[in-house]
Amino acid sequence: MNMTTPKTTPFVESICWLESRCESVPHGWQIAYNNMLCRLMAADCPARAEVVVRGPYMDDLNLRVTQNTPDPVVAGILRRLERATAQSCEVCRRPGKLRCLDRTVRVLCGHCAGPRLASLALTRVIRDLDKSAKGSPDEEIWWESAPVQLRPLIPASAWQVLDVAGVRSPVRYTSSGRLEEHRPWLEAVRRALDEAT
Repeated sequence: MNMTTPKTTPFVESICWLESRCESVPHGWQIAYNNMLCRLMAADCPARAEVVVRGPYMDDLNLRVTQNTPDPVVAGILRRLERATAQSCEVCRRPGKLRCLDRTVRVLCGHCAGPRLASLALTRVIRDLDKSAKGSPDEEIWWESAPVQLRPLIPASAWQVLDVAGVRSPVRYTSSGRLEEHRPWLEAVRRALDEAT
């Protein structure tokens, strides 16, 4: 009886290399990535021995793995990974969509995007407060034009109400001067949001 070690192929070796890269994949995309690895191993056959898969590559939009030689089965498995990660939050795996976070674009659900967007809005307000402290004119912030994530984070005492004839609901606004009084609180909220993400 001849007991020889089965010969590994470039296909299997590349899948093993992808498996060793699991830690680099965001937590929310781990299941989709592991499912892809299982499907690739199940698709192993002599006809695919020379196919090599490479990655994972993280785009702003999704997670990608590429192949060196066209193979329709492998291509289908890789497309499935791209579709799954383009629609799943990269943090928690809930259904997600593209979110712009300043200069980055990430796939996030509302639950994971909310604190990040709120922190970003607070960072901008604090940056504007720094500018106004350097002699810039007092800037007004109107409720309607303020980012939705920012509105509830500004203390109620900072908002002023303006009654406008012919407008049913009162118009709320604040200014950088009024917000300066609340700077320590705004900075504390931003730190708390940053620690939560």
